[in-house]
Amino acid sequence: MSAFIHQLDDHVLHSRHPWRRGAGLAIAVAGTVILAAHGVAALLDALESSGMTGALLGGMAGAAATAAGAVAMLFLGKLNGRREDQLMAFAAGVMLAAAIVSLFIPAIEAAAPVFGNASPLAVLLALGAGIGLMLGLDKALPHAHAVSGVHGPATHASRGLLLALALFLHNFPEGMAVGIAASGGAGAVVPVALAIAVQDVPEGLLVALALGAAGMNLQRAVLLGAATGLAEPVGAWIAATVLGDNPALYPVGLAFAAGAMGFVVFHEMLPELKSRGGLPQVSGALAGGIALMLGVDLFLG
Repeated sequence: MSAFIHQLDDHVLHSRHPWRRGAGLAIAVAGTVILAAHGVAALLDALESSGMTGALLGGMAGAAATAAGAVAMLFLGKLNGRREDQLMAFAAGVMLAAAIVSLFIPAIEAAAPVFGNASPLAVLLALGAGIGLMLGLDKALPHAHAVSGVHGPATHASRGLLLALALFLHNFPEGMAVGIAASGGAGAVVPVALAIAVQDVPEGLLVALALGAAGMNLQRAVLLGAATGLAEPVGAWIAATVLGDNPALYPVGLAFAAGAMGFVVFHEMLPELKSRGGLPQVSGALAGGIALMLGVDLFLG
């Protein structure tokens, strides 16, 4: 861990050109905004002709955001515990709001004309199935978290790899949510894809930092942290393939994704918060993430 910190310090702080840190961060932020704008435009165009294309584009947007967060470590350097907790809380707030506003509530609305009086039961069963899937994966696959340690079956894999597997498990249901929402058109998928991409940036940064703290060198930490985002287009493709053009699966698919994402927030993300910066700051970051997602949902209508 100490070797990684020294390496990161040398890369970011002890450069012969200190101004590169600020300039590099500005370029990275500007590039991310430009790519996001083009990505949303391409997503809207693609959705007019192909739900699968829209699902894959949305999944790739999440993968790119995760990679951007991992690469940002090269410019930001190490973070103190207070900042890490606030970033995690912010990401959890965005994800929680997206699960409720962009997935669960639309699932209730879409289920009524399909299932009639049985729509509440259908939505609740699908919600429980999403939770059950993630609970099963949590028990079946070995992975690790920075605070709570190793979960799942015993393994001899390195802690760095187990940390990466944990984020892969986080990202998979996010990709599924994008793939499911894509079948509902641009108005359904853009808020979901945007919310997931926003919270993927701090997640990518945090996992890259955690990989480095687990003993991985700087380059491998960035590359592996970025690679975990590939779970999102995979999840999006699987969900879009399963749903196909069957309208009956759309509302239960939304509820299923809401359950899976809710599980990630309450079982995987919130327990990791250590409140090293104090409860008000962490709570404020959580509320800020929720408020941002609600604002995006209202803005997009």
